[in-house]
Amino acid sequence: MKKFPALIVLVAIVGLACSSAIAWEFRLTGEYENRIRWFSRLGENDLFGTVKAHEASSGARLVGFAGPNIYNTGALPTVPMPTGNFTLNLGNATGRQMLITRGGFSSGGSDALYNDSRLTLRPIIRVNQAVAVKSVLNIGGFRNKYNQNAAQGSEALLIPPLERYYVSQTSMNATDTAALISVEQFWATVKFPWGVFSMGARSLPFGTGATLGTNTRSDMFLLMVPYGPFKFSFGVWPARSRLAEAWATVPDGTQKNNLFQGYFFTYDDRLFNVGAATILRRYHGDAINPYASLQDENTLIGLVYAKYFDGRFFANAEYSWLTLDRYRSKAPLIGEDVLGTQSQTLYIEGYHFFGEVGAIVGPAKLSLMYAVASGPVLNTRNRLRNVYAGGYFQGPNTPAPFNPGPNPKVYTPWVINYQALEPYELLMFRTYAGGNNGGWNALDFGLTADDHGMMADAYCFAGRLDCALASNLNLWGSYLWAHRLERFGTYMGLYQSSGSLAAGSIPNLSSFYLAAGRPFGEGADYVSNGFIGWEADLGMDWKLLEGFTFKGRYAYWEPGDWFAETYQSVVVEPGGSVTTTGVLESRDAIHALEASFFIDF
Repeated sequence: MKKFPALIVLVAIVGLACSSAIAWEFRLTGEYENRIRWFSRLGENDLFGTVKAHEASSGARLVGFAGPNIYNTGALPTVPMPTGNFTLNLGNATGRQMLITRGGFSSGGSDALYNDSRLTLRPIIRVNQAVAVKSVLNIGGFRNKYNQNAAQGSEALLIPPLERYYVSQTSMNATDTAALISVEQFWATVKFPWGVFSMGARSLPFGTGATLGTNTRSDMFLLMVPYGPFKFSFGVWPARSRLAEAWATVPDGTQKNNLFQGYFFTYDDRLFNVGAATILRRYHGDAINPYASLQDENTLIGLVYAKYFDGRFFANAEYSWLTLDRYRSKAPLIGEDVLGTQSQTLYIEGYHFFGEVGAIVGPAKLSLMYAVASGPVLNTRNRLRNVYAGGYFQGPNTPAPFNPGPNPKVYTPWVINYQALEPYELLMFRTYAGGNNGGWNALDFGLTADDHGMMADAYCFAGRLDCALASNLNLWGSYLWAHRLERFGTYMGLYQSSGSLAAGSIPNLSSFYLAAGRPFGEGADYVSNGFIGWEADLGMDWKLLEGFTFKGRYAYWEPGDWFAETYQSVVVEPGGSVTTTGVLESRDAIHALEASFFIDF
């Protein structure tokens, strides 16, 4: 009997412990994807020249297959460096950019074949009915995303993000580490009777996804208060770096914003969903921050959207605009006003619009889309013309038409997120960004930079037809036509045959102008034809089993005439010699296959 009270106490302790453990619950969902991508061109005329010409040049490698160069591979030993005038970089010390380059997808030949896979986990720990902790974990690539070759020196201290996908045969031995678990997002939500409070690193989708998509990071405190069909939200980004792309930001560094907050509003009823948002960022530079150049910045982003769907007809539209005012907090030094440095007072503006309409009739769905995104306007004599021109500026000695004027107004690309355009195209913008000035440029004040090109300085029309042949099988086709927006947005020979900007390459530019039959330095030499090209896609979504889906698409892109005057090319001259500053009148079509197996659980 003496042991009975002790047994009762032990049972009570175990019961309390079990009841405490049972009070919270764990839920896990996820997705596995195995993807195959194949890219090729239909001839030897690549975006930056011909294979035959490059093979004929002494000591040169194949022209390869042009594409985004983000891995320090291909025809170039390193990704091209931006000029010192660029105001942003993509996160590493050298300021390398993602650019379309020779050999970006394939260093030899015309084909590029990739096989990669990922396992994305979405665990949720629900502490109780009001409190939950959520995260997104990804088992993906081992290679560093933008600076994988950094192994020693100061760059070894910069640990950039890992790839989201594991590329096949990255690891050769079965006992080697094939992939690492990376924590992409983690945040907490707390439900009160009057609203929901969330905090932590998470995505920030809003509207149609043309500006803020599921790939938009938001390390913020967000308070959302519902009121009938209305939702009012207020968010604050505390201690956020001025350059959100910089993962090496020093915790107590001098590049912190003194204000970064956003306001969001939505109204949702049975047919309509409308909303608006505004994001305000203020930054104050000081004497101890050399990068800020003693300047203040006020950034204001506005966004409005509307959605309509009555079961048959639908319409979606979104308009977003950007204003960035940069002020000198100290008078410029002698000569700086003449030189036109990036630190002078500037008023930067950009905008984009995305809209689509359509109808569902039986098993068919028709979608029509129009999108437009601002780009640089180089005929306004603004102070940053030389930056968009790739560093042509050489002080007072800069030849016309590249020397800057007194106007401080700057029109900048305001990119459209590739997620909004993804149903309509694969190659033109999502992969190639419509050329190097459409989404890769460091002055494109976009909110995302995750290995994809995005639409800027362009307008496009597109259509898509879906047909559900069965409850588990959908076939679709799409067509897209695109053109540069700004008539004075691109200079002749803006990009060298390497894919980098023609930074300070006045002799090369002169050679390119001579080959094009146009005098150099006389008047405004802008690209005369802004046609980017057209693309047609065919796709299939096939649910083979419950939780097992196959998605595939074929894409065909015919590059337009814009590339002939914009890209300096590797070509054979009439005398048989090879030049890297030649004119290539046409490019062969590029086509691709993308196939993915998905397992959802």
